[in-house]
Amino acid sequence: MIDELQKRSELRRKAILTERQQQKQIQESNKNPEENAELFTKNFSKQTKLIEEAVSKKETFLNSTLKLKTDYLNNIDSEIKKLITLLSESTLFIPRYDQQTSQRKIESFIEIHQNLRSELIPKKRFKFKSRKKISTNSQKKVKQTEKEKEITNQNGKTNQIKKNNSTHNAENTENSISFKNLANEEKILNREQCLDRDIFLSNLKNCKLIIPVLLSSLKIDRIYDSVICVGPVKGSIHLESCENCVLFLASQQIRIHNANNCKFYLYASSSPIIETSSKVGFSPYTFSYPNLQNDLLKCNFDKSSNQWDNVKDFNWLRSSKSPNWYIIEENEREQKILEK
Repeated sequence: MIDELQKRSELRRKAILTERQQQKQIQESNKNPEENAELFTKNFSKQTKLIEEAVSKKETFLNSTLKLKTDYLNNIDSEIKKLITLLSESTLFIPRYDQQTSQRKIESFIEIHQNLRSELIPKKRFKFKSRKKISTNSQKKVKQTEKEKEITNQNGKTNQIKKNNSTHNAENTENSISFKNLANEEKILNREQCLDRDIFLSNLKNCKLIIPVLLSSLKIDRIYDSVICVGPVKGSIHLESCENCVLFLASQQIRIHNANNCKFYLYASSSPIIETSSKVGFSPYTFSYPNLQNDLLKCNFDKSSNQWDNVKDFNWLRSSKSPNWYIIEENEREQKILEK
């Protein structure tokens, strides 16, 4: 298992090195802007055709094994990343209109890739179960159990977090769980409650939410002044509207939209994408809990190939680094540890 992960990691590093060398050759060329723009158009068109050809082969994978389907989807994802890199490193010499057109093309490919994943590896349909009415006497007998847990940060400070197994303001189905409209709450969710489920967090204010378990997918919408710590996510993470928050996230694909003054501690298999965001800081994933290593292995996540700092800003189409994000200084980084 370890040898296989090392081989995959080496292949990824070689692919990334090759791409960077190719783009460096383009940037360092002595050709005039018109010739460089023409070269970009040629390369972008060639890469676009490769992706379209791959997408057209979808039918041949409908009845394939899960591994073949996963490899097929990962290959398309890799080709899309090459397009993103090509565009971000060519903005000095291509017209603004061409930049916007190319960006829209990339976004359409990302959406196609997500639709393909849903079609080839569909999730189980949700089943809504009817609830039996509980008598008043029975309700009085129900007790909520709480247990003190410690979340220790790198500076030695300790925050007491209450482990709450209740589902207050939660909407549950067979494969998903939602937490909405919470304020001033602290929760640690247990493995049985969230393992391999789709999680949706919405409208949280001044909350601390700890989910120390492997998840299927994660969607976050409108969170403010909060701390979110989650285990590895097999699918993607989508975040919309976030302000003054600290998040510990691990996933293959992480998209962040409309974030302001937030810190992200990430493991990312592919380049994190930000849009319409400002003052966002990035650091490696530093959340830890007892079963973390097993959960990482189940996702085939290799920490040596973490792309947490290879951030792509879709609102900054220049070759220079975007001013909307920064790397958190090492002496300012936090570490969240959930003990047994």
